[in-house]
Amino acid sequence: MHEFACEEIFPGCPDHLRGATVDQLVDVVERHARQVHHLLYLTPEMVAQVRSQVWTLWPPRTAAV
Repeated sequence: MHEFACEEIFPGCPDHLRGATVDQLVDVVERHARQVHHLLYLTPEMVAQVRSQVWTLWPPRTAAV
């Protein structure tokens, strides 16, 4: 699970968005940007910023050696 704080690209936005994969999270952020912030799309620079600010939650466990 991955999380992104929307305030990283929209200062003052309190929303934290989640996705199972980073690609899914980018889709969720883009949908949020359209619905809440009235953007038509995220620019490539915004997508790069989202990808650089993703938090990984519940990392997969590795097998003990």
